[in-house]
Amino acid sequence: MKNFRLVMLLILNSVAALAATAEGINFENGTWKEITAKAKKENKLIFIDCYTSWCGPCKRLSDEVFPLKEVGDVFNKNFINYKIDMEKGEGIGLQKKFHVGAYPTLLWVSANGEVVYRSVGFVKEDVLLAEAKKALTAGSYLIELEKRYAENPNNPDVTRVFLNSLVKTADARAKEITEKYLLLVPKEKYLEADIFELMAKNLYDPFSPAGNYFFDNRSLYEAKFQRKNTDVFVANVFYRYINFLLSPVKNGKKFDENAFQKFVELMESQQFEKRQFVTDNLRVKIFEYQKNWRAYALKINSLLAEDRYQNISSGELSTWYQPVLASNCKDVEVLRSAVNWTTLSFKNDHTFSMSHLAKNLDAKVKLLERIPNSDVELLQAKTELAILVELEIKQQKFATDKAKTIKMIEVLSGKK
Repeated sequence: MKNFRLVMLLILNSVAALAATAEGINFENGTWKEITAKAKKENKLIFIDCYTSWCGPCKRLSDEVFPLKEVGDVFNKNFINYKIDMEKGEGIGLQKKFHVGAYPTLLWVSANGEVVYRSVGFVKEDVLLAEAKKALTAGSYLIELEKRYAENPNNPDVTRVFLNSLVKTADARAKEITEKYLLLVPKEKYLEADIFELMAKNLYDPFSPAGNYFFDNRSLYEAKFQRKNTDVFVANVFYRYINFLLSPVKNGKKFDENAFQKFVELMESQQFEKRQFVTDNLRVKIFEYQKNWRAYALKINSLLAEDRYQNISSGELSTWYQPVLASNCKDVEVLRSAVNWTTLSFKNDHTFSMSHLAKNLDAKVKLLERIPNSDVELLQAKTELAILVELEIKQQKFATDKAKTIKMIEVLSGKK
């Protein structure tokens, strides 16, 4: 009888948990074709949560907002709800189709695949519900806005209105339309505050007319907007251009060495402080994208042998060993190098974050598991990881108990 009651209690708890989960947004499973077919049949908009596995705000939305009953009531009634990782499967094509440029992006799409409303970033319950209401009443505003631009691509006023909408919602087309808009306005306007802000957010080609104008007149910008702001502008444009140069390599194409050398000369002329760091990391990235792991490891090891990399942060080391960990590389020399980077990352971690230290050790364990005849070192790493995990649990418990004690003292002393 006692065992029967225990089983029944577990069943009831499971049912209760499922019921609680069902209160929030009910996301549909299936292909995009199946989702659009259902939307068409039920005459509803499709709500799409565009997320990635590494996006923190995306996880907060899923954990804190989407499960709420008030949110579920509105979304389950009015929309066909769909969430998809933009870096996997059909998500890759949908990311391009809907020009998703930041995460999380929330889309409301017609059954015909036209975006009628979009929002970007983490939002709380009340804001999300307000956005849903706007989506239901938006009509064809975004569709008409894009249509108007398509009919008047050389009208600066029409282009700016369309561009403002793209920038507001982190639409990936914002960079391209920014370049086109800047060609439509007189260069003298590049010094105006709103144009400079637009360039700061979306300019990615330092050799474009707008980029050339800035570098030819940098002293004027510094006088008007202060040196610290122009320095940030330069850094942002340079880092965007690096990604632009690397994009073809990521897609299996050849790296444009001539364009890069021209870029190096520009960094030199502007005395960009991090130009050597940028150059080094670009070379590392090229080998990563080419999956040339032997050259990748040799390049990183040569950098670590230089003085300027002696105090490299654990975060940077993490970005170096993670690609090897995620790959199917079996080269023992490369794996051994990555193990060494995890060890150095552990030594160079000054945050004393238990979870971060555990992440390094966990990576070390997984790398050692792929190296033959490393049983002794592997056992030691597993032991260290187990100890660290236990310490993290104790640290969290101590912090919780301390907070409770402080709360109790405040109550006893009459403080709110």
